[in-house]
This record gives sequence, C-alpha cells and structure tokens, in this order.
Amino acid sequence: MYISYNKTRQGYVRKHTLKQAGYFFSFLKSWLLPLPNPPKIWSDQVALLETRGMVIEDRKQAEFYLQHLNYYRLCAYWLPFEANHSTHTFRPGTTFDAVLNLYIFDRQLRLHVLDAIERVEVSVRSNW
Repeated sequence: MYISYNKTRQGYVRKHTLKQAGYFFSFLKSWLLPLPNPPKIWSDQVALLETRGMVIEDRKQAEFYLQHLNYYRLCAYWLPFEANHSTHTFRPGTTFDAVLNLYIFDRQLRLHVLDAIERVEVSVRSNW
C-alpha cells in the first residue's frame, strides 16, 4: 500500500491505493487454492488412529468426541503416547479413553486454576 496526496480546493487529501489488484485479493486467492490433504470424515479419522496403533473400544464414542472436540485439539493430548513422532505410531496399549481422560483432566485443571486466579485478582483489586 502506498499513500498519495490529491490536490483539491480545500488542500491536499490523503488517498490510499493498493498495488496490483490489492493485498486482499492476493490473500483471497491463497485461500482458494486446493488443500494438500482433503479433509477426512470422522469414521476415517477413527480408522486412521487405529492403523497407527491406538486401541478404540467404542468407535461411535470416538467419532462423537472427534466431531465435537476436533482431531487437531486432541492431537496435542496423544503426543505423550506416540512411540515415534515422525510416523505418528502409538505405543502398544494406547487407548482412546486414556487420551480422552488426559484431555478431561487438563480441562478440569485449567478451570480450577482460572477460578483461583479470578479470586486472587478480585481480592487484590478490592484491597488496592
């Protein structure tokens, strides 16, 4: 973007212009490019986890949680269970329930910590 000034009767007016069809359109063009990996439906995501060595006892429950929590959100919680990070294979005996329990524990811990921080914040502000 560059700024030019147009001379008018009232004086100089600042005018913003964009080069080469604008940055917005180049940004939009990058979003329209095809994705390198097409998105997978939830049953395919469950099958992918099983091929990598995760034990899934209840496929419907796993699909439900993948649908509502997102594959990539849970991905961070199964990193400690991976035997090889480059191939994304799991250690023997890794279950979806163990990953889900780790997610639930982290969520509850986060809620308790935020509750404690909020109480300390209110107390400090009221005494300040």
